[in-house]
Amino acid sequence: MKLKRFLYFRDRLKGKILIISTGLIIFTFIGVSSFFNYSIEHLVMMEVEKEMEEEIGLLTETLKRGTQDVDRQLSEMSKLFSIVVIEPPKGVIYMTTSDFPKTWGVLRGYFGDNFGTYELKGIPKEKIDEVIEENRYYSYSTKHMLMIPLPKNDFFPEGSYLGLTKDISYLKNIKYTINLMLLVVLCLLTGVQILLVNYAMDKVLGALRELNEFTGGLYKEEVFDLSQRFTKRYGSREVDKLIVTLNKLIENVEINIEKMEEFSSNVSHELKTPIASMKSMIEIELVQERSAKDYEETLLKILEEINWLDGMIKELLNLTQNPQSLKRLFKPVDLAHMGNDICDIMEMIAMESGIDLSWNFDDIKDIRVIGDAGSLKQVIMNLINNSIKYNRENGWIRVRGETFENTVKIVVEDCGIGIKKENIARITDRFFREDNVRTHKKSGVGLGLAIVKHILEVHKGYLEISSELGKGSTFKICLPIDREEEKKRS
Repeated sequence: MKLKRFLYFRDRLKGKILIISTGLIIFTFIGVSSFFNYSIEHLVMMEVEKEMEEEIGLLTETLKRGTQDVDRQLSEMSKLFSIVVIEPPKGVIYMTTSDFPKTWGVLRGYFGDNFGTYELKGIPKEKIDEVIEENRYYSYSTKHMLMIPLPKNDFFPEGSYLGLTKDISYLKNIKYTINLMLLVVLCLLTGVQILLVNYAMDKVLGALRELNEFTGGLYKEEVFDLSQRFTKRYGSREVDKLIVTLNKLIENVEINIEKMEEFSSNVSHELKTPIASMKSMIEIELVQERSAKDYEETLLKILEEINWLDGMIKELLNLTQNPQSLKRLFKPVDLAHMGNDICDIMEMIAMESGIDLSWNFDDIKDIRVIGDAGSLKQVIMNLINNSIKYNRENGWIRVRGETFENTVKIVVEDCGIGIKKENIARITDRFFREDNVRTHKKSGVGLGLAIVKHILEVHKGYLEISSELGKGSTFKICLPIDREEEKKRS
């Protein structure tokens, strides 16, 4: 059924393309043919008229010199043209032509009803001059005539009119030959066009049919097999680019599905542990009666687990927050001022853990970034809180601001437990925690740095991490500087 629909679609598309392209070729043929016919006719007429003008100039010069050379001149002219001399009111008084009827037809077409069988009927000389002046050149059928007045002379003492008629029937042959050549070219173009359309359509639509079969083959027994890739190439840049894009799309979908499965597995695992712990504590308490103090201790432990679950849910909500809703809150933020306020608060927490926290934001004073102040505050507090949590006894934390080209950086450096070199690239993955961290106090759920990375990406920033196991870590929050705000203040 799908194959029939595909073939039907292909044939209809081929038909439409052939109709449109054939119409364009025919339209082009008509235009080119008209242009060539007009151009050739114009060039031939110009050449004929130039030749007529030259011969008349020679005849005029001969008439001025006298009558001795007029016969010879007219004889020479008669080799090139049909000659007729009209003297009103007598009509035709001299004619040399091999085609008398056609020449006579040209004269009748030239003068109209005023030209009779042998004479000009009652038309004044002034009117004849007017007709000749207006119709200097005249074409009739396969003849082209030039009519001019001749001055009085010994040969034609009453004054007369000279008409030179040129046979231009060869012009029709030239047009016919050109049109025939153009028609042959049209037929060849149409044939080539049909071959090209068939070739292109078979190639493109054949590729699409195979791609359609491939994508259909990804779904087998209600399960998508995203490990497959389309490896065939067709030599067409557009089709091959489409194949590369399709393979990249399948790869991205496969990676995202794997991440979703990993994420779901991690979430279920992190939820299952505290829930199982609470269930066990409740079941133990229900086995036998206990004192109020025992119940109180158990409830406090359950409350601790619930608070931990609540914190994880909030972090998950932050992680899945729509970036566009966050961008609507963007405005200029003074990082130095924010950093001082945060460090004032975190200093008390660090002191309780025996950690020395110091800070200096003088290098980024008055520098602004565009972003959401609440989200950026969460990023800085998260990194400082991690440095406190995973530090050593009597350790230290240094927080400072610095700039590099168009980037402002908040640097959080500590002398804590550090991160394994092979884990630095994965430390911002969701739910990732090192083995030595999992056993370290209440280590959280492994979403903190993932949230930091997510927030910075929304702000067109990034996180730089360097660490040495057992010696400490350095985290750098990198954000683009708002130069427009600087220009306004300056």
